[in-house]
Amino acid sequence: MNGFNQPFNTDKWMKLIKSTNSSCAEHGEYEQRTYLIVIGNREMITKCPTCDAILKDSRIQQEVKDWVEGGKQEYHQHTVSKLFNRSGIPPRFAGKTLDNFIETPDNKTNLAKIRDFIANISMNLSLGRGLIMFGGVGLGKSHLACAIAEAAINKHASALFISALDMVDDVQQGFNNGESVKSKIDNYLKPDLLIIDEIVANMGEYEVKTIGKIMNRRYETKRSTIIITNLCVTSDDKKVITLPMVIGARIIDRLRDTSKAIQFTGESWRGKQC
Repeated sequence: MNGFNQPFNTDKWMKLIKSTNSSCAEHGEYEQRTYLIVIGNREMITKCPTCDAILKDSRIQQEVKDWVEGGKQEYHQHTVSKLFNRSGIPPRFAGKTLDNFIETPDNKTNLAKIRDFIANISMNLSLGRGLIMFGGVGLGKSHLACAIAEAAINKHASALFISALDMVDDVQQGFNNGESVKSKIDNYLKPDLLIIDEIVANMGEYEVKTIGKIMNRRYETKRSTIIITNLCVTSDDKKVITLPMVIGARIIDRLRDTSKAIQFTGESWRGKQC
């Protein structure tokens, strides 16, 4: 047998001095032993073996718990990082949360609605609920939409932030490269949450048709969608171009079935923040 396989000889470094009867308040009588530790020339007195076993077991359980929880945390961080890298959230909006959103009298009510949506993010995603966020520029719509995306990602749900025209260009590019329009549109059914930014008035027929197909398919498959636009949802002024006029009354009707419309008003923040 080599040295590694030989039994460890405790006689070389500790010697039994005496053995006496002792008693543990919880576990009764036990044999208490006193050893001389050769290295350091000190004594070691044994305690109740049952107490020692319980203590050792609790330490092992804690070590296992720490290891498991550490593994879970590592898995969580890896998953969140992977989902965030695929989310398309612009660097300008990375890390945008409710905590760093500036509350004003104009957006206080909207902020409460977004906070409620985030508090119930898992249920909202499972039911395919979304939002229509509309109003003027620089009012925090994209900030709050990305805050929702990050909340979804933290629950290990996938999210994608993309402008309407970039999405249409991607579908068109795929078609030009020999892919079917259906296969490209199917790619936009995969994210648990799709945020479509910058739906504007001057979109052409092809753009509107493509966006409409994606929204319709997501509605049918119960996928959550958030729309961000500067267009009004309704207007009494017939000269004002509204969201239904751009993407069609049928799509708007379906969106209203699953999405809350939140109007943003007030003065633009842009150029005023540090």
